[in-house]
Formats: sequence, C-alpha cells, structure tokens
Amino acid sequence: MPYARNEDLPPAVRERYAPPCQTVFREVFNTTMDRTGDEGRAMATAHTAAGNCEEARKMDEATTVGLKIASAVDLSLSEDGEITVAFATLGDPNDQKTSDIDKDGDVSLVGSLPVGKEVPISAYAHASWPERGGRLPVGKGTIGEVRRGGKTLGVLSGRLFTDTTQGRDTYLTVKGLGDLQEWSFGYVAKGRRGIWAGLEANLNSEYNVHEVSPVLVGAGNGTRTLAIKAAEVGEAPAAEPMEDTYRRLLLAVDSFTKRVSEIQDLRSKEGRVLSAANRERLTALLTALQQTDDFRKEIERLLDETDPSRAEEGKALELAFLDASTRLAAILHA
Repeated sequence: MPYARNEDLPPAVRERYAPPCQTVFREVFNTTMDRTGDEGRAMATAHTAAGNCEEARKMDEATTVGLKIASAVDLSLSEDGEITVAFATLGDPNDQKTSDIDKDGDVSLVGSLPVGKEVPISAYAHASWPERGGRLPVGKGTIGEVRRGGKTLGVLSGRLFTDTTQGRDTYLTVKGLGDLQEWSFGYVAKGRRGIWAGLEANLNSEYNVHEVSPVLVGAGNGTRTLAIKAAEVGEAPAAEPMEDTYRRLLLAVDSFTKRVSEIQDLRSKEGRVLSAANRERLTALLTALQQTDDFRKEIERLLDETDPSRAEEGKALELAFLDASTRLAAILHA
C-alpha cells in the first residue's frame, strides 16, 4: 500500500534513515508500487534510493567549500619573483595543541594537503575568482609539506609573474608589507567534528586546494608572515656543508647557462633583441665573472700544488695546500 506520510513508514525504515531520506524512500516506494504492483520490488528500490540519499547527505555534511587563511610563518621572495611561503601550520594527532585550531574552528591535519599539486597564485584577496572580479592570476606554485621547528607546515613554492603588470604589482606589495603579509587558499575540504586538545573542532583530513592568494586579514592563528627577504642569487643557507655549497653552485651555473641559451634561441627565432633590463643583468654578471678571475687562478694553483704526482714533496705539499686554502678563503670573504 502507498505511504501518505513519513510517519506511516515502518519503524525500521524511520530508524534507519534521516527524515529527508525517509521522504525519498516513501516517494520511490509509492511510484514503483504504482507502476509495477510488486511490493517486494518497490521496497528494494526504495531502500536503494534512500541509501544513496544517506551517502549524499553524509558527504555534504563532511565537505566544506571556502577560503582558508592559514598561518603564514615564513616566506622568501627573490627579485625574479621566485617565492616560497609556508602558509599553513598542520595539526599532528600525536602532538595536539589548542593553537592548531584556527579562527574558523578548524584543524588542518598533517597529510591533508595535496602535495605535488600545481595551483595558481590568485590576484590579491582571491580576486581571480569570477565572483570576486575574475582578475588574472599573478603566479603559480606547487603545494608541499615540510617539517621545521618541530612543526609540519604547508608550503607553496613557485613564482610570481613579474613580467606582467599584475604579477609585478603583487611582488612589490608582498615585499613591501613584509611581516604584515598573510596568505589564504581556496579549497574543498573533507573532515568531521571531533575533539582536539580537549576542545571541539572541525578536523579537516583532506583538502583539494584550488589556488593560493595573498590577503589582508587571516583567519588562522598567528597569520603574519614572520620573514620576508629579497634572496641573493646563490645565497647559501646558514651552516651549509661545503659539499652542498659545491653542488648547489654547480646546479645554479648549469641552470643559468641553459636559461640564457633558451632565451637567446627564442629571441633569435622571433627576431627580437634582449630587453634593457636583461642587458643590464648580463652586463653585471659579466663584470662579476671578470672579478672572479683571481679566484679561478687560485683554484688552478691549488689543483697544481696538490697534484698526487707531487706527493714526494711531503711537508711542502701540505704547507702549499694550507697556503692556497687561506688565499681562497680571503678571496671568498673579501
């Protein structure tokens, strides 16, 4: 028989499904029963429809869409627009802190970010979204997670498009604001309500990040950028081992020469010449390389004086090595 109201459904159905899904059950049952006259078939079809309704309802409850402003704790910014910002502090279930709960009442869990995903850097204050103005993105970067200072951080590494007006303006703004700058990301998140460090919170276990944007005011705790700098090309991290410095410099030189070659080939094909800015950069580089000629000579002298074939010189060889090392150090720190 058809059911006129949800209250008329069997108790087992009302206990199993939420009211909206009870309505789905009742309507599907009545329609199938009217069409086929088969009560067993109508009951089975209604249970399937109500079950799908429950799954969709739970997904809706667990999924949120929004703009998450997270803890921007570190940032580096080079003159060419290369940017790295640690924009989110992630909560570790094994080391829960109340400070992990942001102003939205959310905790972004370790492992929740789509590591390796490339996303746009939106125009200021998410202005690249259609409903916010649809302005052109100002850069792009890749999402990652790093462990630093006992915390797991969400990181964006990429570059601002400083060869566009929007990208250049964003670069100057971000650099000018320094530690006042905050960052945000647009997302779809999955999570659940739970207890964190003794307090109720939304525990977000999965983010689909769509873009990252500089913003004025953040929702996360401690959202100021604590460090921003114009990084020197080839600048070595503090206490970097000599072997790492060696490898980094070789990679930097190789990368730079390939980039110059690519630009030269491209401009030759397009019939263009170097811009004034690039000419100035290359001229400064040439001057620097000329100034390092003494350094090259010292390296050649060091290699010659420490040639294994001259091992019979014994103590004189050791003294020569120490002398050459001293001269190198003086040039490097001049």
